[in-house]
Amino acid sequence: MAQHLWQQRIQFDQKGMTLFDDEGRERREVLLLQMQLLLVVAQSWITWVQNAGGLG
Repeated sequence: MAQHLWQQRIQFDQKGMTLFDDEGRERREVLLLQMQLLLVVAQSWITWVQNAGGLG
């Protein structure tokens, strides 16, 4: 769902109908990267806990 919205956003930018100013767009991109990184770290941690047989 989010990826679909992102694709629409890119299409808007290509047509020159920018929804946000450049500064706002940069903040959104940084936030998106941070969220992706957090997701990867969380998945790695969950996998490690499962492999370790739980926290106990």
